[in-house]
Amino acid sequence: MKLIPAFCLAACVLPLCSCETTGDPTEGGLLGWSPAKFDQRVQEKERTLNTIERDTYYQNRRADGLRSDIRDERRTLRRYE
Repeated sequence: MKLIPAFCLAACVLPLCSCETTGDPTEGGLLGWSPAKFDQRVQEKERTLNTIERDTYYQNRRADGLRSDIRDERRTLRRYE
């Protein structure tokens, strides 16, 4: 009779031991959630955001330069009309 409660306990605990922890609370639930992995995901997303913001700044500066070139070229064309 004592084997049945021990077996039930093992049946409940063993699946939890094989769960992979994740930094995404939507995937891991309460038991599979890892604060360290969450912090790692946040840092990765911040790095990605910084890269995108830096690229956006560069592209905006480039676009400003090209607009300036267009204005200069239009002024030059007007002189020859």
